Amino acid sequence: MTEHPIPLFVPPAARLRSTLTPPLAALLPRHEDDHGLRLAIARIDHSGRVGDRWLAEVLGWRPGDRHDVRMLSDGAIVSIDADGRFRVNARHHVFVPAGVRRILSVESGDPVVLVARPKSRTLLVHSTSMVASLLFRHYTTHGVFHG
Repeated sequence: MTEHPIPLFVPPAARLRSTLTPPLAALLPRHEDDHGLRLAIARIDHSGRVGDRWLAEVLGWRPGDRHDVRMLSDGAIVSIDADGRFRVNARHHVFVPAGVRRILSVESGDPVVLVARPKSRTLLVHSTSMVASLLFRHYTTHGVFHG
């Protein structure tokens, strides 16, 4: 008995064109006035560090840079400070102290919203629940959500 290879998948000779129209969101104008903010979502790791390489590059932060963290009314602000208590690590992550994480109600593994402000070279850290609350208010105000 001899074995013969059997092709798993033979693609069609021609692909069908989609007759679907793009979703409405694809037609919305892009807002160029974004105030220079850059956003990312990242998870707090087991050691209390969080970061995003792209945001760190936008901010001009380098591994070894010292930083400090202070609380705001709705989040935390991380800023480069020559006298800062913490350092940006090799993965471009910053340390968020346990007390700050506790106030933000975030634990290891939780996602947070990172907002980079390149003009001031600062990074804001917000809980996803706080950002979701802001979005909910925005959507209910604009009639997207009813009730």
